[in-house]
Amino acid sequence: DLIEFLLSRFHRILCQSTDKVDLGAAHAQALGSIKTAAGPLPVYSKRLKHVQAVLRARMVWVASSTHQGEEEQAFAAHSHLSRRWQLSLLPPLPPLLAIVPRHVERGPQVLQRLRTLHPTRSLALASADGVSQLASLDVLVLDEMGASGLWLSVAEIAFVGGSLVEGVQNLRRIADIAKKKAEEKQHKK
Repeated sequence: DLIEFLLSRFHRILCQSTDKVDLGAAHAQALGSIKTAAGPLPVYSKRLKHVQAVLRARMVWVASSTHQGEEEQAFAAHSHLSRRWQLSLLPPLPPLLAIVPRHVERGPQVLQRLRTLHPTRSLALASADGVSQLASLDVLVLDEMGASGLWLSVAEIAFVGGSLVEGVQNLRRIADIAKKKAEEKQHKK
């Protein structure tokens, strides 16, 4: 068989799990997922401090790694939360929703779709200087690579995309950030 022959030509095959290569790869070695080997998402302290200063005590929640259709559902939940916030005795600024599409190049499309559905709401793209408008925004759509770590660090609530349409994405990164935030709170005590 051609595949067996080709695989036999390799000295070593490194893969996520050996059950995926039972096609005659005698020298297969399971290393596990590279996602677990990767460190936590990067957070640049200078940018984090700037965002925290602009937000002050405003609550942020993140819809991270969203797939098409989930942004509208997150926005509906956000609208409900904002209405409840206004009726409560909580701080004056309603929560900010930060949407991080799974594929950041979808950012402008997500923003346009939300603007069409909700023309009276304040929405902006991060790349279009949306960060400077945080005090007045309802929703910030992130369209920059590497932004997840920052926004998950300032968020109090995180929704992981894929769970409404295709199955949950990798929760490991979010768990790493939550652990780091909990450790930082412990050190401040």
